[in-house]
Amino acid sequence: MESYYHPKFRLNFKDYTIEYILPQNPNISKEWMKSLGPNYQEIYNKYVNNIGNLTLTTKSALLDLSFEEKQNTYGGFKDSPLCLNKYLSYLPDWNEKEIIKRAELLADLSIQAWPYPKIDKKTLEKYIPQKPKNPGEYNKNLQHQLFATLENEIFKLGKNIKKNPTLTCTTFKTNKNFVYTYTQTVGIKIELLMPSGMLKDPENKVKILPKIEYNNKVTYLFKINSIKDISYAMELIKQSYDYINSKYEINNVAFNSNNITGKETGEYSLDSYKLLHYHLDLFKSLENEIYGLGNDIERKFNKHYIAFKSFTNFVDITPQKGALRITLNMPFGEVNDPEGIGRDISNVGHWENGDFFFKISSINGLDYAMFLIKQSYDYIWNDKDIS
Repeated sequence: MESYYHPKFRLNFKDYTIEYILPQNPNISKEWMKSLGPNYQEIYNKYVNNIGNLTLTTKSALLDLSFEEKQNTYGGFKDSPLCLNKYLSYLPDWNEKEIIKRAELLADLSIQAWPYPKIDKKTLEKYIPQKPKNPGEYNKNLQHQLFATLENEIFKLGKNIKKNPTLTCTTFKTNKNFVYTYTQTVGIKIELLMPSGMLKDPENKVKILPKIEYNNKVTYLFKINSIKDISYAMELIKQSYDYINSKYEINNVAFNSNNITGKETGEYSLDSYKLLHYHLDLFKSLENEIYGLGNDIERKFNKHYIAFKSFTNFVDITPQKGALRITLNMPFGEVNDPEGIGRDISNVGHWENGDFFFKISSINGLDYAMFLIKQSYDYIWNDKDIS
């Protein structure tokens, strides 16, 4: 800005430093109290860092001198070669009114020094984002931007956060999932799982689903439709994140891909299943995803299969040599299976619970398997609520 006044004459700005006309020192001197008036403390707090209060002087800064001394001392405003200080050299005093006035002058000068570029309309149109001809594609782009912004804010909560995308939703977790997100045609549906009455929602935007209540926990459901909704959404999500982490810190629960632990019942162990070693890594990955469905889930080792349950079994896993056999504890006709991989075993004898079974033999089928398993988990709770 100073160079704008004399473009042909270049100053060596290495010899200059930023000077606060009203000193930064919070111990305001009597001289400055007099200059600022009875509201000196309020004016100091509001304007000390304002651009109108800043200038340049030589490195022998003027520090806490009064305004009159800063004008008249050697190297002061009257002795300065800078155009920025000429204005200061003849003012009778320095106060709130002068700070505001100088800030406005500097704003006007900045517009002259750095004017907007003049670009013809034809050139400018090349850089204006065009809405897709297909409205659905336009909405898809907006949804992508909305989710990307939300995702970025969620990751800011902590370095230990992992994203887990599935066919039905995307979850974010530390030791356990703390938020479930469902991208819809318009907006994003968000679910949090916390004890009843714990979530603070001053704007009353959250719906509580008591039918999915267990172990004193409920599902809190709300929706965001635009980026402006994310700030409040993060206030809610952070509560779930803090709850999950404090809970695990207190209980000192270990949970990782090599040593998956949880509530377990039964007299058997993983070593009881002779064929499990063929798909042990797949089983651990699947188990990890199943535990992520809720904090109430237990694993039970039975003689022929491994069960995962809440108040009752919702999925049983039977290790076989060629695959893991998955049985869902719900009627065959109730399962949404668009890929048609399930088989009706309602009239076939079997050890496991339920009428729907399918097989998974590789990690590539994990997402679709969880799409089916989650239906069974939701079904047992809905069925419990109806009964």
